[in-house]
Amino acid sequence: MAGRREVFQQALRRGHSFAWDRQWSQAVAAYQMALAEFPDDAAALTGLGMALVELKRLPEALPVYQRLARLNPLDVVPLEKVADIQERLGQPAEAARTLVAIADAYLHRQNDQGQAAAVAAWERAARLAPDLLGPHQHLAKVYEREGKTRQAIQEYLAAARLLSQRHETDEAIAACQSALQLDPHDAEVLRTLDLLRHGAVAPSSGQLTADGKQPAPGLSQVLDAELPTAHSLLPTAIGDNPVQEAWVKALAELTERARQAAASPTAEEPSSLRELLQNGQRPRAKDEGRSSSALRPASPGPYLSQGLAAQQAGDRTGAMKAFEQALAAGMDGAAFHFNLGLLYQQQLRFEEAMRELRLAADDPNYALGSHFAIGECYRALGRIEEAVRHFIEALKIVDVSAAGEDQAESFMELYASLADTYTARGEREQAVNFTNALVSFLSGPGWQIRAVEARQRLNQAAASAGMTVSLGEMLGLRTAGERVLEAMADCRANMERGLIMTAIEDCYRAIDIAPFYLPAHERLAALLAQEGRLEEAATKYGIIAQAYRERGDTAHAIAACLSQLQLSPLELGTQETLIALLLQRGELDRALEQMIALADAYYQLAQGDRARDTYREALKLATRRGNRDLAVQILHRLGDIESQRLDWHSATMVYKQIRRLAPEDERAMQTLVELYLKLGQDQRALTELDALLHLLMGQGKTAKARAILEELVHNYPEAIVLREKLAELTTKLQAAAKGNKNQ
Repeated sequence: MAGRREVFQQALRRGHSFAWDRQWSQAVAAYQMALAEFPDDAAALTGLGMALVELKRLPEALPVYQRLARLNPLDVVPLEKVADIQERLGQPAEAARTLVAIADAYLHRQNDQGQAAAVAAWERAARLAPDLLGPHQHLAKVYEREGKTRQAIQEYLAAARLLSQRHETDEAIAACQSALQLDPHDAEVLRTLDLLRHGAVAPSSGQLTADGKQPAPGLSQVLDAELPTAHSLLPTAIGDNPVQEAWVKALAELTERARQAAASPTAEEPSSLRELLQNGQRPRAKDEGRSSSALRPASPGPYLSQGLAAQQAGDRTGAMKAFEQALAAGMDGAAFHFNLGLLYQQQLRFEEAMRELRLAADDPNYALGSHFAIGECYRALGRIEEAVRHFIEALKIVDVSAAGEDQAESFMELYASLADTYTARGEREQAVNFTNALVSFLSGPGWQIRAVEARQRLNQAAASAGMTVSLGEMLGLRTAGERVLEAMADCRANMERGLIMTAIEDCYRAIDIAPFYLPAHERLAALLAQEGRLEEAATKYGIIAQAYRERGDTAHAIAACLSQLQLSPLELGTQETLIALLLQRGELDRALEQMIALADAYYQLAQGDRARDTYREALKLATRRGNRDLAVQILHRLGDIESQRLDWHSATMVYKQIRRLAPEDERAMQTLVELYLKLGQDQRALTELDALLHLLMGQGKTAKARAILEELVHNYPEAIVLREKLAELTTKLQAAAKGNKNQ
């Protein structure tokens, strides 16, 4: 029986609204109500699954996503959720089998992105369930096809181990033979074959360390040989991505440097160096004593030539050794560090790779390729947050280059915010998904053209929507990006026509498409304020600020807090949040300004204790900033609070502090006179009064001096000293007036 469409739509909208407000229990109830009408609706199932996951009700979320997967066999997202939940529930074997199904689904797409995603799924399955044979077999073939020799060998060996445990010895031997075709000298493969042929179980991979490589050619042989070209040095299966373009450039530069070094007359190679190289020893570095200069060539050129020849021959170990010797001999330059870093990366020496790549990243010619490669290294190490930062840096370079210098500054802020979003949120799944989308976008034939075309389309759509949008934001939204921008463009058009309510509906449409796309919520808040719905707008800005804060995007969180306070100035909790954010960003002067505003608000609301505590915090910050005038202002407010509390001792301490900071502060001096009188300390009051009168008379403010004395006499009639001072001052003034008259 068909469900009630109107009831379903209302429940679904409530579910989305509760999800946005992070009211997950209410969201679950709303989505369940929607599903009661249409049990197979994908949007409701997706929302329910997400809400249950947020509530950590994973056993309930699992069948929801399994149902979604059955309803949409070609959609891998539900399967990915299933795998994640199974892993979190401590079901690694089940998760691994789900990942195998995910890989199969990706393979059916028959494109490069699907292939890459399938490989990622197999890799994860192999990690979760190392004894599952299928992933190792698939990965071995993929790695072999991609030229990842060492990784392919390890997967073949893992498969051989599992097959031997099943007593399928012939198949295990066949797996080893496939590995042997990749490297006939691999000691671990040879050892495993021997064990299998003698009826033993294959050992775990990595137990042997010998690499079986042929020794690198001698220095003299290299100098006599034809130097290779850049393309002949490039690995055949590194993929088409930003690294490849930079690597071709680096190898061309290094080849030319080697040619120039070979053509230039240099100091004759000492025989001791030949002996060292033949013995496989490394010359000492510069800082190991002056005698080291006699043990290495006059320039690192010969080592560079040796390394390039070894690299062309496919001997990565020999190449790295020669390049390390060149480095010790003084070799430098971004191209050199970039090439060496990639060689380390191929050998899975990721920390060393990143060290070299960071040196290369300072050069604009290699920044893009270096950040991309560093991201790959972090990704391989499972450090996804660091990987995201470098991948985003690579995408920023591409995006700014495609957009032009006029947009560079705004893009810098957008990408800084984007990096904070994925690294501070702590949601690994979203970071992994974003990374996969980004790497796919920057990989494959024609990725440069694709980036430029995407930027052009995005510029048109963003201009229509009245927004500045980065490629990174759209990648984060996946397929929903264009539809969101269309809705925002409609919103802007309706705003220009004065159709505010219609524009608000357009915002809701964008939010329905992408519930967590915050710029759409910001536009909605602004429209609500324009419509006069100030309370709703202020609440919306508060939610937006919290969302940005959770993402670690302090700049946008601050902007949202300020917008909320403009609409609702007495939102003291928001003011406190704003102060914390400003302090976090190091914007101390703005934080100080907000502290004083918050303390003033507490004071107006008669919350004396909170006002006093906040003023004291502001005073500490003003003192650290060296802002004496502001510190004096704050102390006056603290003095007023203590006086109103009738705490004369505390008030006296405050005003004495003002006198130290501003010795000629008339208000502080007069207040101290009164405080000393209230405390019965007449002598101190008299001393302070003398100082005040001396200051005023010296400035020619005789009338003010007399007025202050008369006020004190009126307020403290029992203080005889005040009457005496007033009489004394009157006499002086009369005498001065008489003298002036006689003149």
